[in-house]
Amino acid sequence: MKKIAVLGCGLVGSVLARDLASDPELEVTVYDRSREALDSLAAAARVKTSPADLGSRAEIEKAARAADVVVGAVPGFLGRAMLETVIDAGRSIADIVRERALIPEDTLAEILSPEEMTTPGIPGSKEQ
Repeated sequence: MKKIAVLGCGLVGSVLARDLASDPELEVTVYDRSREALDSLAAAARVKTSPADLGSRAEIEKAARAADVVVGAVPGFLGRAMLETVIDAGRSIADIVRERALIPEDTLAEILSPEEMTTPGIPGSKEQ
């Protein structure tokens, strides 16, 4: 069974987690600082939850290392640090689309080597 960590339990993260949890081959754990959001999601979907400060690189790294794949659904201002931390932890990540002003394509190209890039439209990216 593949372990998926969903970072963020807001409007986007909760929908992504719910959809992923519908696959019986996946074990989904959702991380967020809001206990209320986590409890609400756990009551509606087959997910595990874990309170976490997603502004903390240590807590993001812990969540990433506990999973095979990470899904990033944090607010834009947390995005770059989250991406760097997950990549540094050696985990694959699928991240929600960022506003270009917050994390422009050239910034992502600085974070990832051409071999790591799998996002279409990013300079140096390889298609999957």
